[in-house]
Amino acid sequence: MSEETKSQSPAPVQPETSKCKYCKQEIPREASKCYRCGEYQNKLRLLVFLPYVIPSVIVLLSIFQLILACIQTKEAHKKNVDASIVLSKAEDAVRIAVSASEDVNKASVEAKRMVTEIKTILDGTEKKVDELDRSIQDGNRAITELKLLTQFNTVVISAQADNRDAFDILWTWAEDASFSYQQVAIQTRQKILDESYTYYRLLTPVAEFPWREGLDPMDPNRFPLSNLWTDYKSAPKFGRYALVRFVWEKRRDISRKERLQFLADVLKEDKSLEVCKLAGFYFSEDTGDGCYPLAIKGHLEWWEKNKETIK
Repeated sequence: MSEETKSQSPAPVQPETSKCKYCKQEIPREASKCYRCGEYQNKLRLLVFLPYVIPSVIVLLSIFQLILACIQTKEAHKKNVDASIVLSKAEDAVRIAVSASEDVNKASVEAKRMVTEIKTILDGTEKKVDELDRSIQDGNRAITELKLLTQFNTVVISAQADNRDAFDILWTWAEDASFSYQQVAIQTRQKILDESYTYYRLLTPVAEFPWREGLDPMDPNRFPLSNLWTDYKSAPKFGRYALVRFVWEKRRDISRKERLQFLADVLKEDKSLEVCKLAGFYFSEDTGDGCYPLAIKGHLEWWEKNKETIK
C-alpha cells in the first residue's frame, strides 16, 4: 500500500469507557473518580491543590487554638471565682466548728455533772429498791406463814368437829419433822386422843338402829354380817354408830374374827371420828393392842400382823 493510501486511512477510534484502577468496573474514560467505589483514578492531580489547602488549614488551626484559649481562660476564671466562694464557705464552717466545739465542751461539762447527779440518785434508788425487795420478801414470808397457820387452825377445828379427813392430816403433820408446827400438831393430836379414851370410858346409851318393823336383826339368816355391812354403808352417822354397837355387843353369834374385821373396816372407811372412836374403843378393849381409840393407824397395823391368829 502506498504512503498516500496510509495517510488517507481513518484514525483509530478511542474507546468511550475504561476500567477503574481499583474495583475494575467499567466507568467513563474521562472520569476522575469511580462512581462505583468512590476512588480517584489519578490521585497525583490532588497535589495541585496543596499550596492552597495548607495555608487554609493553618489559619483554621490558629483560630481553633485561639477559641480554645478563650474558653480555657473563662473556665479558669470561673474556677477561681468558685474557689473563692468555697474558701469563704470553708472559713465560715471553721468559725461555726470552733463555736460548736466550745458549745460541745460546755455541753460535755454539763453532761458529766448530770451523770454524776443521776448516779447519786440511782445509788439511792437501788438502796431503796433493795429495802423494798427485803420488805416484800418479809411480807411474802409472813403471808405464807399466815396461810399455813390458818390452814393448821382450820384442820384442828375440823378434826375436833368430827372430821376424819382433817384428823388424818393432823396425824401426818405430827409425824412430819419438816412441818413448821409439828410440835403443836403433836400436842393437838395427843389432846384429841386423850379425850377419846376418857370419853369412851364413860359410854352412855345411844339411840338404836332404825330397823324396819317386823324384822328381827338378831336373825342370822336374815341379817348375816354382809347384809349388816350393806346397811351400815348406807346409814347416816347416828345409824352407823348404833350399828357398830349392835354388831359388837349383841351379835355374839358372829365369830370374834368377823366382828373384829367389821371394826377394822369401819376404822378404814368411816369419815366420822365419833364412829371411829367407838370402833377403836371396842377394838382396843378386845385385842389389848395398847392404842388409844382414835389411834387408827396403830389398830390397823396390829390387825394386819395378828388377824391370822384370831378365831
